[in-house]
Amino acid sequence: MFGRRKNSGSAKDTADEAREAEQVADELDDNGAESGSRRTNLPPAPRPDGPWDISEVSQPGEGRVDLGGIFVPGVEGMELRVEVAGDAIVAATVVLRDSAVQLQAFAAPKREGIWGEVREEIASGITQQGGIIDEVEGPLGWELRAQVPVQLPDGKNGVQLVRFVGVDGPPGVEGMELRVEVAGDAIVAATVVLRDSAVQLQAFAAPKREGIWGEVREEIASGITQQGGIIDEVEGPLGWELRAQVPVQLPDGKNGVQLVRFVGVDGPRWFLRGVISGQGAVQPDAAGLLETIFRDTVVVRGEGPMAPRDPIVLKLPNDAQMVPEGVQQEDQESSKFSGGMGQLQRGPEITEVR
Repeated sequence: MFGRRKNSGSAKDTADEAREAEQVADELDDNGAESGSRRTNLPPAPRPDGPWDISEVSQPGEGRVDLGGIFVPGVEGMELRVEVAGDAIVAATVVLRDSAVQLQAFAAPKREGIWGEVREEIASGITQQGGIIDEVEGPLGWELRAQVPVQLPDGKNGVQLVRFVGVDGPPGVEGMELRVEVAGDAIVAATVVLRDSAVQLQAFAAPKREGIWGEVREEIASGITQQGGIIDEVEGPLGWELRAQVPVQLPDGKNGVQLVRFVGVDGPRWFLRGVISGQGAVQPDAAGLLETIFRDTVVVRGEGPMAPRDPIVLKLPNDAQMVPEGVQQEDQESSKFSGGMGQLQRGPEITEVR
């Protein structure tokens, strides 16, 4: 059953307001460094298990109602109502027995999430009305649980309990550079370079019934300490990881150290390792976007037989542009972290155990 509720204003007015808002946002971006008062948003937090971007779902229309900007899952016995502004549907409300959830999707900046800022605006508006707000971490991440003042049908004042939940979609990664490492004719690793940080990604086959990250951590730690390095094993945003000070030779010939983070995840018959270097290792709290890239990586092991710890061979995208070897080497030498990345590109070797 579909209900239709009108809202004041037209789609043209809504589009005009959106363009004005974008212009104001652009002006704030241009002047933010001078004013010093602009709120700094963080990269989108990891999404739990959805909502999904359309690029992450192979068949978005399967089992869902297509409303254009969003696909709403169909559930037996639910009623779907839409809210209209002019000729445009701007919100959908799913009613299921004695509860309801209203869904609205908004455009957001490419490099930062807005849910934290939106929560502040919602909380401010409700408290100004005399309502009560509680910010808690729920099943969908941070949310607001509110007691909103309302007028009851008999004219008396009352409160309505409401939950405001939100999720920031995947960020765009502008200016990202992707480098690949070749062993013979096979691509065995990919390194994502983003400004002054990088994360190297390597996928390996793993046993069917057990993970290998714990054992691999021990091997990496042993190798680095034998070189005179320092290892600290900590529980970070991606689980257990190693934060290492690895001895390297600096461009001027002197000895130094490079800070590196080794992260890893065991999957079904595969293992994904990441090596974070640059500012993402020096200041782990600033590595949110690199961690998101690692977390959102999809591993394709295939069904064929593979020995545990065999590298999963990669391939270049169809539209990849190859850089001549001489030019690539020149770029690497000018990188802020090339002094240690050359020695760390393959990382401590993982020996094959059959």
